[in-house]
Amino acid sequence: MRFLLAVHLLVLCVGLGDACYCPDYPPNGCDSQYSILGDVLRRQVQRPGINGRSVYTVRVLQIYKAERPLPYVWPGIVRISAYHGSSTCGVILTTGRLYVISGYYQGSSLQTSSCSYVRQWNEIPFSERWNLYCRHF
Repeated sequence: MRFLLAVHLLVLCVGLGDACYCPDYPPNGCDSQYSILGDVLRRQVQRPGINGRSVYTVRVLQIYKAERPLPYVWPGIVRISAYHGSSTCGVILTTGRLYVISGYYQGSSLQTSSCSYVRQWNEIPFSERWNLYCRHF
């Protein structure tokens, strides 16, 4: 009986260890290293599976914040990497839709996750859109 209890506790701990944890959900992308409004042109799955990665090709329409120049692959076009599994704090963006995407630089590439501010443009209330501009007065 003790053995079964120990096995159940171990499985529970492993399951909790694989879960995504975000300390605070950001109200906008201003705490990130970059924040843009972009049109998702393409999704390319790099690694399939529950904890896989995707690379999104995004047309940048507005830059709200960039701590350094964005790594454009073509004028106005960037690539953003993201895990797509929930246990890895992944996000899945839909091709052809506008998103506000924030995240961080990893070397010379852009990364994002569900812990960053990633929202579909039409789901952001008009009253909140001014807060996306990350201006400090």
